[in-house]
Amino acid sequence: MALITTLCVSTVLLVLGVAFLTFLERDYRFAATQSRNQEAFYLALSGIEYARSRPDLVRRGGDPVTRSVPSNHPNRTFRVQVLADGRVRSTGIVHSGLINTQKIVTVRPGESPRRFVEAGI
Repeated sequence: MALITTLCVSTVLLVLGVAFLTFLERDYRFAATQSRNQEAFYLALSGIEYARSRPDLVRRGGDPVTRSVPSNHPNRTFRVQVLADGRVRSTGIVHSGLINTQKIVTVRPGESPRRFVEAGI
């Protein structure tokens, strides 16, 4: 009788432990995804600021300019382009293992990218 009780209690504890580990793994993956999304968003905002501060390199209707942030880190980049109508489109890209995360921010001429930050996008 004691053996059966011990086996039942052990089985319940094992099931609870596995459920807890599964929950932790799922939570960790969600946090990592959120972190990559936020990082890509701020890289895209950096591209907008780069285009505004370096009009000599990022020309209207020209090819996109890609930069790594920091410059020696190829896994964190932004690609920015000034479109023919004057809008600035910037893509933040985060390479993390097998997962690539991209966020695109487009700003009209004269518009501030601060509205994206204030809106919590």
